Order: sequence, then C-alpha cells, then structure tokens
Amino acid sequence: MQEDKDSFFTKQFDNWEHFEEQFIIWCNQYHQPVNIKRSSKKYNDKTMKELFDRFCYEYVNYSPVINPPGRPRVSSDLKIYKHKRNKKVESVRDVYDNTIWLTDLHISLFFELLHKQFPNINGLCGPVQIHLYTGSLENSIFIFNANNNHWFTVANLDSDNIWKIYDSLSYPKESLVKFFQDILPGEEKVVLSFENVEQQVGGNDCGLFALAFVTSLCYKDIPSSLFYDQKSLRNHYGNCIENNEIQCFLARLKRGSTRNNYKLVELHLK
Repeated sequence: MQEDKDSFFTKQFDNWEHFEEQFIIWCNQYHQPVNIKRSSKKYNDKTMKELFDRFCYEYVNYSPVINPPGRPRVSSDLKIYKHKRNKKVESVRDVYDNTIWLTDLHISLFFELLHKQFPNINGLCGPVQIHLYTGSLENSIFIFNANNNHWFTVANLDSDNIWKIYDSLSYPKESLVKFFQDILPGEEKVVLSFENVEQQVGGNDCGLFALAFVTSLCYKDIPSSLFYDQKSLRNHYGNCIENNEIQCFLARLKRGSTRNNYKLVELHLK
C-alpha cells in the first residue's frame, strides 16, 4: 500500500486493494475523473470522501478478510450495516441545514425505506443507478437529477404510456432527455404530462419536494392537489430516516377544481 494513498479509504476496509480499481472505474465512468493519491495536484479531499460514501452505499461488495489466529473477525455484513447506519445519521444532520441540497445518498436512504413499505411500486432506485435499471417500468416512480442541479419526480403509474412529471421549479422539458434515453433506449419520443404542482420558494429544496411528491404518490395521493408545508420538509425527512418509516409530508388540499391541472407535451429523444 503506497504511503501517499488517502488513509481515509484504507481505514474503511481491510481489503481496500480488492476494490480500489473498481472505485476508480466507477468514479471515472459515472461521476468525474479522480486521482486517489494525495501527491496529485488534482486531489480534493472533500470530493473524494463524498464520492467514496456514494460508492460504498450503492456498490461495494467485498470479500471477508482472512484474519490471523486470535484476531476477532468482523463480518463484511456488519461493516456494511455500520457504514450505512453512520451515513443515515450524517445525512439527517446535513439536511437540517437550510442551505444544503439533497444528494444521491439522501434520496437513496429515503427510497430504501419506501421500497420496503411499498414493494409493489417499481423504480425507487438510487438516482445514480437509473442508467443501470432493468426492472419493470410499469407502476414505477423515479427521481432524476437534471444537469447536476435539479431534482425531478417522474412517474408511470397508469397504463396509458404517459409519463407524469412533478417539478417544483418548472425546468424545460429538454432537461429530461437523458433520463428517458437511459430507461427507454431505442425510443424516438415520449409523451409527458407536466403536472401543475406547487412551486418551491428559493433554490435549495427541490430534492425535498421531489421526495414529497414521491411519498404522496406511494400513498395514492395526488401531488397537484396539495400545498406542501415547505418549512417542515427538512424536519420531516430527518424524522423519517431516524424512525425508519416514511410518512406523508405535511400538506393541505388546494381549493377549487383540479381539472386540467397538467400540460401534455411530446419529448423527442433523438
């Protein structure tokens, strides 16, 4: 093990060399080119640790270490559990800061609980895994990150082949091209229904609104008929993660008719 390797990584698991190459490939392919040597001018400690957290949570599968006689064995399952639990605590702590944007990890933790409570709903995979998703698209819900700066909720819960978009900032439809190219390879166009949902105040809470929309859909509520309490979104997220149970975000019904609360458009993918 070279001395200029970041000790943060080598301390996490005894067999770091076993998946070091896998980590580098994952970063270069799905996120950004990285160099794990501290001597490199391109090294960024904060970025590396954040990428490593995501990698561990989403992808790490490593073999147990063969311990010498007399040394207690720590199972790989226990290590993974402790790592995930620690990340849950950290994610809750981060979200209480009103300036923090939700990350892939925040959403993956939330989706993990939703999937357990609503196993009949497809999708619900971590955003970084969407391009790898091979499950059914029927009765499915996803959250997609557009241009690395905005979260959408995308749902296909009906049988009419119209995908519903729940967007708290009204981003242009072209922002969704990458998502549909990933899950519908070979398709030339897709029909979208942009739902008239509540628009957020400020620029930091799109991930929380996206999760609120997803949760409402799982509970068979209609997001476009609701006003969400934006001030309580962060506390609600934290409570759900801490209690290992997802409850609906605080909201009230809109007054008046909800008819024609959407806009149909065609999105060309090629």
